[in-house]
Amino acid sequence: MVDWRSGGAARGARPVNGSNPERTATIPITDIGSLSGIVGRRAAGPDVKRTGVTAVRILVVVGSGEFDELVEQVDRLRRPEHVFTLQIGLGAYEPQSHPWFRFTDDLAPFYAEAELVISHGGMGTILECLQAGKKLIAVPNLHRKDHHQLEIVQELARQGHLLRCPDPSQIGAFVDRAAEYPFVPYVRPRCDIAQAIHEFIGAGPTRHPVPRPS
Repeated sequence: MVDWRSGGAARGARPVNGSNPERTATIPITDIGSLSGIVGRRAAGPDVKRTGVTAVRILVVVGSGEFDELVEQVDRLRRPEHVFTLQIGLGAYEPQSHPWFRFTDDLAPFYAEAELVISHGGMGTILECLQAGKKLIAVPNLHRKDHHQLEIVQELARQGHLLRCPDPSQIGAFVDRAAEYPFVPYVRPRCDIAQAIHEFIGAGPTRHPVPRPS
């Protein structure tokens, strides 16, 4: 397998909160799933270590819904060089090979320590990852009734900000591909709404004060 930490890092990306394997952190997990034990908690958090193995941390996020197909495909990946942690939402499938949890009060510590994120196509999750400078593989959930996810992911992939995996069954190949992929740093678009409103108001009719009777 490819040790993709040696290449393909997102150019210009800034680290989030630092990644010091020696520090400890408390991760507020509201539904801890398989992370109830100390081993599972460390596998998901900043203290992850494996004797003799330099493991790459990979976080899988499916949001508040369910994406069992993706979760199950990732759970089948058993690679000593990768440490997977899965957020499975309301999914019925519970991973057997990797630590998992359903929900947490704050994903920021997980994002901070992840070197690669595998996400559903939700725009909120995608923007959080891109703004944090994370390598990202997006897998649109085509079982959702709304298909706007697909259009958004396709455009961001076209711009080089992420990799689009069209089918969960291909996720292993895309994890390897991320090793050498030249991710383009995401720059948040400038929002000119406030300025436009200001200019619109300024362009309106001038209101002159009504003279008071003397």
